[in-house]
Amino acid sequence: HFYSGTSHAAGKYKETDAAPGYWNSIIGPGKAIDTNKYFVLSADTFANLNTKDPNVFTTGPSSINPDTGKPYGMSFPVVSMRDSVRVHKALLDSLGVKKLAAVAGASGGSIQAMEWGALYPDFVARVIHVIGPGFDIHPYVVGLLDVWVTPIRLDPRWNGGDYYGREEPLDGVAQALKIVTLTARHWGWAERTFGYKFADEKKDPAAAPGNNLLEVRLQVGNDRHPALNIKVLEGHVQEMCLLESAQGLNVRPWASHVTNSCQITRKPVVPHRGALFGLVLRRILWQESEKGELPTLAPEYFAPQ
Repeated sequence: HFYSGTSHAAGKYKETDAAPGYWNSIIGPGKAIDTNKYFVLSADTFANLNTKDPNVFTTGPSSINPDTGKPYGMSFPVVSMRDSVRVHKALLDSLGVKKLAAVAGASGGSIQAMEWGALYPDFVARVIHVIGPGFDIHPYVVGLLDVWVTPIRLDPRWNGGDYYGREEPLDGVAQALKIVTLTARHWGWAERTFGYKFADEKKDPAAAPGNNLLEVRLQVGNDRHPALNIKVLEGHVQEMCLLESAQGLNVRPWASHVTNSCQITRKPVVPHRGALFGLVLRRILWQESEKGELPTLAPEYFAPQ
């Protein structure tokens, strides 16, 4: 699943759910990932952000340390996507799964997919890497991840991470999620969805700063735009896990056998049939060079089928 997502990949857990899983349009009978043909498994990552969601099963800073009876908090070790993949592999082993037809994921899930290819090349037949960073996490993204979580660190209620049993740094979370939403989206989305509309047409925009519809939606959330529903997200997101997940992407090598590197070891990955689907966003055009490099690395696996 993506960085701030969960294992809820398709369908609804109950009829009252606000929306189906994030890939509901492509997972199901007769769809691109055809459940009449394939058995689909999805699991939550370590330190999943949505620890307050009863359908999420994860271990992270908010988990109870059996030695103290209190949340791990800042004592919880930094975990990487590779750590999550290893745990997911243990889950599959416990279920008796011998081979995967494909590992697919978007954004943070695409990083997991590449990790699967690097760690278990004989176990995974295909890697489907959707709107991901390619072979490495670019230094620009490392900086961007730090920007994502800075508002939480600046919230006085953060208290250096020792906020358990106290008021949570929800103001910082709200600001962090605004940044995550805007940096993860294309500017065309903002233009098509909101444009220059006013939140209140009766107010003079010159006399009412902050009357832009997008600004207001980012501030208060709206059920019609779940990605902007900050109040709902605040109810699910664990602040410490948001920092933990970001740190796990930029501190630890996520797909490399070389210590202190964010580059993927390319040799173990190329024996897989694979597909990279980029994100149309000029800020991250390096993805185009990554996609162009794949046929050179292993042309026999990227020829038209």
